[in-house]
Amino acid sequence: TLTAQNMSVDIDTQDTTMKGIEGTFYSEDGNTLSLKADTGHMDSATHDVVLTGGIYAESSNGITLRANALHWTAAKKELAAEGSAVLTRDDLHASGDRITSADEFEKFTIDGNAHILKGRDVK
Repeated sequence: TLTAQNMSVDIDTQDTTMKGIEGTFYSEDGNTLSLKADTGHMDSATHDVVLTGGIYAESSNGITLRANALHWTAAKKELAAEGSAVLTRDDLHASGDRITSADEFEKFTIDGNAHILKGRDVK
C-alpha cells in the first residue's frame, strides 16, 4: 500500500508519479516494511516502483534502511537501495553504493564501497 500527498497518472501509459510518499509492504510471512520517500514513479506495465529522496524504511523484524533511492523490481521481487545505502539490523551495520535483496534483507548483496560492521559495538 502506497499513499502520497500528491499523485498524477498519465492517461496514455497509466504510469503514476507521486510526491510525499508513505507506504507499507506486506510479505507472505507476515512481516511488514514501512517506508517514506519524497518522490516516486510506478510503471503500470511492469509494476516496478522507483522512490527517490529521503528514503527511510523500517521492517517489523527490526531492519532499518536509508538510501537516496529505492527500486522495486516486481518481476524479480527484488528491492535495491541505491546511493549512500545503509542497512542496520541488531548488531549489524552494512553500507555501500547499492544494497540489494530478494528476501526482505535476510540475505543481501552490497555493491560499491561495501562495508559491514558486526558485533556488540555497532550503533
